[in-house]
Amino acid sequence: MNTVAPYTPDYIAIQQLISQYTHVINLREWDQLEQIFSENATWQALAPVNLKWEGLSMIKTELPASVERMEILIQSTSGTVITMESANTAHAKSLITEFGRNKETKEGMQATGYYHDVLVKENDTWKFLSRTFTLIYFESREVAGTLVNYKY
Repeated sequence: MNTVAPYTPDYIAIQQLISQYTHVINLREWDQLEQIFSENATWQALAPVNLKWEGLSMIKTELPASVERMEILIQSTSGTVITMESANTAHAKSLITEFGRNKETKEGMQATGYYHDVLVKENDTWKFLSRTFTLIYFESREVAGTLVNYKY
C-alpha cells in the first residue's frame, strides 16, 4: 500500500468523504448517507461499544437512531492518513473526538477513538465500504451547558 500524495484528486475526494461523514453526524443530514456509503457497506464499533450494521439500508436506519438519542452530539475528525490499495480501493485511518449529552438521562460524555475505513470508488465517486470505530477513551461527565443555536 502506498500513502496517497496530498492534493491529488483521490486524496481530496477521500478527505472530503471523511469530512462529509462528520458533517452528516453533526448536522443530522441523514439524507446524505446514501451518497457516502456503498450499498454493501458495514459500520461497526468494536468492544466495548459492540455495534455492527451491515448494508446501506441498515446503516440508514440504525445510525440516525443511535445519534438521535443524543440531545447534542458533536464530532471532530483529524489526523487522517490515506493509503491506496488499488485505483479503486483505499484505506484511511482518522482520529475522532466526540462530545455529547443524552436526551433522556442528560448524561454527558466525551470520547476519543479512531476510524479505520475501507473505501471504494464507484462510478468515479469514493464511498465507504466499511467504517470500523475503535474506542480509546471514554468519560461520562456532567454537561451542564445550555444549547444555543443548535436545532437538533
